[in-house]
Amino acid sequence: MFNCVTGSNPSNILGILGVLGNANLFLINPKGIIFGTNAQLDLGGSFVASTADSIVFDNDFEFSASDPQAPPLLTINIPLGLQFGKTPGTIINRSKGEGLQVQPGKTIALVGGDVLMESGIIFAPGAKIELGSVTDESLIHLTPIAFGWDLDYEGVENFQNIQLSEGAFAQTRGESGGDIQLSGKRIAIISGSGIVTGNQGVNPGGSITVTTSESLELDNGELTSGSSFGATGVAGDITVMTRQLTVTNSSFIDASSLGAGQGGNVIVNATESVEVNGEGKLTQLTTQAFGTGNAGNLKVTTERLILRDGGQITSSTFSSGNGGNVSVDASEYVEVIGSGSLFDGRDIKSGLFAQTNSSFPIDNGNGGNLSINTGSLSIQDGGTISVAADEGSTGRAGNLEIDANSLFLNQGTITAETAQSAGEEGANITLEISDLLRIENESQISATASGLADGGNIDIDAGFVIAFPNQNNDIIARAAQGNGGNIDIATNAIFGIAERSSTPVNNTNDIDPSSEFGLDGTVNINELEVNPAETLEELPVEIIDVTGLVEETLCQQARGSEFIVTGKGGIAPSPTQTRDGEISEVNLVEPATFEEDGEVVGAQALRPAEEEIIEAQGWIINARGMVELVAHKTDVNGSPAQPKNAKTCNANITTETK
Repeated sequence: MFNCVTGSNPSNILGILGVLGNANLFLINPKGIIFGTNAQLDLGGSFVASTADSIVFDNDFEFSASDPQAPPLLTINIPLGLQFGKTPGTIINRSKGEGLQVQPGKTIALVGGDVLMESGIIFAPGAKIELGSVTDESLIHLTPIAFGWDLDYEGVENFQNIQLSEGAFAQTRGESGGDIQLSGKRIAIISGSGIVTGNQGVNPGGSITVTTSESLELDNGELTSGSSFGATGVAGDITVMTRQLTVTNSSFIDASSLGAGQGGNVIVNATESVEVNGEGKLTQLTTQAFGTGNAGNLKVTTERLILRDGGQITSSTFSSGNGGNVSVDASEYVEVIGSGSLFDGRDIKSGLFAQTNSSFPIDNGNGGNLSINTGSLSIQDGGTISVAADEGSTGRAGNLEIDANSLFLNQGTITAETAQSAGEEGANITLEISDLLRIENESQISATASGLADGGNIDIDAGFVIAFPNQNNDIIARAAQGNGGNIDIATNAIFGIAERSSTPVNNTNDIDPSSEFGLDGTVNINELEVNPAETLEELPVEIIDVTGLVEETLCQQARGSEFIVTGKGGIAPSPTQTRDGEISEVNLVEPATFEEDGEVVGAQALRPAEEEIIEAQGWIINARGMVELVAHKTDVNGSPAQPKNAKTCNANITTETK
């Protein structure tokens, strides 16, 4: 059944809306649709409420609210899509109690401009829920499926916003859970609101898919898909595709298994960033196993991942089911910062975890592996990255692998903890750090074991390893009664840390593979074979006396050696300056004359044989404006710098500087 509302006002549904039999109901009003607190649905088919302008059919007919015409009832076929106009109206759901309901196997869809659930409820066990928000001129394709209708947004270029607030819920949990799909620009699930599906029987559970063009925000909100107690069916996956994902203030994205059914996977693809900020409270992306079913896997792909103040990404098992694997691919960086607390005051650390826990007195499943691939990894202020089997657990912890350009630990820990029977290997840590591994302020990299278990191995391949001195930064692979693990470090150089026993009271930086009662492990440090310092030539330590290296001339008058450059010439005044390109010319002149007994005599003809020729020591500018070299020293103005020596030089050389 198709119902188009014309006019300029939104539709207000204040009571029961329904049709007889199993017919589908399409309610179209471009101006908006509001479901009041007492709104209910009474129908056997699917329900689509939309602020589209028209419903498009395959015979080129449009059932339009803005341009009504008599529908050719005998030719109407299956609808192909919802065609929106320029200003799609808002859909608001304020229904209370069980809210808007459809039968299992059907679809309930709210598709318009902005879609707001203000404490509103959609309760559709085993059915499908669709929330979509689009802008003007959009066309959403409709395809009939077993669960009613599939809505395809492939041709939509722009979206608007969806918000669930004030305890609003959309839920499909039932004997077989139904799928839930949200599509918008910015989607916010806040103030105790949630999207929930789950499996309570033998059939598979439904999945949750959230697609946004900008952001998904959870603030005290939840996305939950799981397999309930007593259920044997597999839980559905949770998939988030967005630019930015923010999960804060006791929010959860959770696909856990409570029974025999396997838990769902959590897949997050955020092109820019993922931030899980507990604001001091436990806040998680998680897959967990509380029954015999295994937990699902958890994968995050983004540029930047931030876990802060109680924010966690974790997969754990508390029973005989195995925990899932956790993998992170963050192209720019991962930051793990701080801690929070539970309601009972217990501390919780921010971080990434893959664990098996011993909460129940039964055989425990194994923990999953944890892998991180990123540009830079920083763990600070109590943050932790851990694979672990808790003490008392019979399950084996998984392995931990980190591949990064740089790794910084500042009061941070990387741990692999093993608690199991003898004869099996412990959990291992592999660090591939292409540039720098830096640890400071009581940081620790450890692969430890309790009971009879052997310590895990630690394999580090890093460009450089630097530990800040006297800050109790340790790399340890210790065991209690089992054997200690092995520690292998390949690096260009390692600074500030050495092999020795690590004790709680010391402040030294230690590499320790020991065992309290078993055999100690080994430490193998492979540094760069050629030490660059060895290729440097040592400078002489003796001071050279330079006084004997400069020869005194005859006109120095017992003074120290000097080098004076005056005026412009072909040599630069200092090694840091360039030559100006001018070249001094030194012209040959006639031999100087001098007076002897009042008679002027040519120097060449009448030079006394006993007089010596000495080198020029200064310069003057003569009456012709020429530069003239003289035998006595002068200052920069050409004046005598000191009284002439008793000896006089018997020749002057004149040069002109151009």
